[in-house]
Amino acid sequence: MATASETRVFIEDYGLTGYSILLDTFHMDMEERDFIQAVRTAGTLLGHMHMSDSTKLVPGTARINFQSLVAGLRAIGYQGWLSLECRIERDEELEAANGLACLKQALGQSL
Repeated sequence: MATASETRVFIEDYGLTGYSILLDTFHMDMEERDFIQAVRTAGTLLGHMHMSDSTKLVPGTARINFQSLVAGLRAIGYQGWLSLECRIERDEELEAANGLACLKQALGQSL
């Protein structure tokens, strides 16, 4: 694993074009001190977001503040995908719906 800063430096130091950064909230929870700063650091290189809560379960089941994270993504003008990458413990459809509801709430969208 690498932080957003380490990944950005790697891409820039090697002059890699056509590469982007994938941030994963589960790993960010372990590696980053500040989610919003990590998003800012990735900036225009941010190409994809994997969303799960700190327990690797669906968003809304633990401690990650998805509203704050979405605000950070909006601040950098992120227009890419938000994908659920989570463990499912019980009912796949129910848990997926709950995770989606959490993200929609963070995005300010109605269900």
